[in-house]
Amino acid sequence: IYPQIKDIKTNMIVNVSGSCPEDYAEFKKSFFSKENKQYMNYVQQMEEKYKTKDFRKVLDKMDTREYNHYTKLLDGNPLFNKNPLKQTVKVTAKTHQLDKGIVDRKLVNSKTFHDKFEGLVDHKEVNEVLYQESMKMLEHRDGTAFEDMIAVDSRTGKIIESVTDSQIPGRLQITEKQYKKIQNHKGTVTLLHNHPNSSRPSFADIQKLKEKNVDSVISVGHDGSVYRVYDLDDKFDIDKFYQKAYNEYKHESNDDILAEKRATDTLYDLGVFKCDRR
Repeated sequence: IYPQIKDIKTNMIVNVSGSCPEDYAEFKKSFFSKENKQYMNYVQQMEEKYKTKDFRKVLDKMDTREYNHYTKLLDGNPLFNKNPLKQTVKVTAKTHQLDKGIVDRKLVNSKTFHDKFEGLVDHKEVNEVLYQESMKMLEHRDGTAFEDMIAVDSRTGKIIESVTDSQIPGRLQITEKQYKKIQNHKGTVTLLHNHPNSSRPSFADIQKLKEKNVDSVISVGHDGSVYRVYDLDDKFDIDKFYQKAYNEYKHESNDDILAEKRATDTLYDLGVFKCDRR
């Protein structure tokens, strides 16, 4: 009944023949809107500049100014911003052997949890990738003390590397090959991992901000909490400060765990990096 429409983002033909007249009228209005025309023209301009119809490659080649303009046009385009919440993975009901690391299914499977990723980082598409990957981690590690991690390109959301087979509680087991792949990535990197105990990012997490291409570290708690640390002051020696604080607290308490916690608390209080909690 209704014509097929070309999807600008994928160059695929979208069949809207199953839509009701009201839905099609709204779709047509969005498709022929001024905002969508501006978006289509810019996409075509970038494809011609970079000589490829593969828009993922175009995104990789864009400079910062071009990409920021692209995301502005995308965010203002009614054709792409009326979609319902996408949820490809849910945390399923399970029988848990241990009363540890159990995911708050009611919260995590809700729109409230999805909304915690809105505006988490600068790019909308990356936030959606972070949400989807968080759901996969929480489903995989529900009821365990184990962690997963992914590294994504901070501009495109492309997954660079993933670690999903760690078997030491509370610790990621990353190979040298995986580490090198992340380290050698040309763009900036966001690291995402789960925390079964739902704690904020640890000192080891904060240390990763010292890597030249890592601009954010995000931890997702099994209680549905989301933390992001970023913008580390590169002139501040966090290793030296932390070690000194740890030694002092260890001398006072003779307790490794307490000393680690108090040293990390002191580092957070300094304000030499930013931390968002949702």
